[in-house]
Amino acid sequence: MVWKSLATKGLSQLGGHLSLEDWIMSNLCNKTEDSYWPTKFLVTLWYIWKWRNGVCFEGKRIHVQDRVEFLLGKYKEHLTAIAVQREPKHLNCNIR
Repeated sequence: MVWKSLATKGLSQLGGHLSLEDWIMSNLCNKTEDSYWPTKFLVTLWYIWKWRNGVCFEGKRIHVQDRVEFLLGKYKEHLTAIAVQREPKHLNCNIR
């Protein structure tokens, strides 16, 4: 649900038909119009994992729209920190 909600904000995942490893690598390595997509992708994965653990181990429930708004704020926070430090670096996707 988080991925679908982000898609309505102009953010979407790549390659939904791929294996997990290929899906992750495609989101980290493929060129998109948004040069910060790999950062946004990793931030999203991290928080989905944290929220999943909150549901499983603590019974915490957060509405999807609240999660999306939270993620949009986190993207801004991370991208501001990156902009202060340097231009975005791209992964070396030729190693496997």
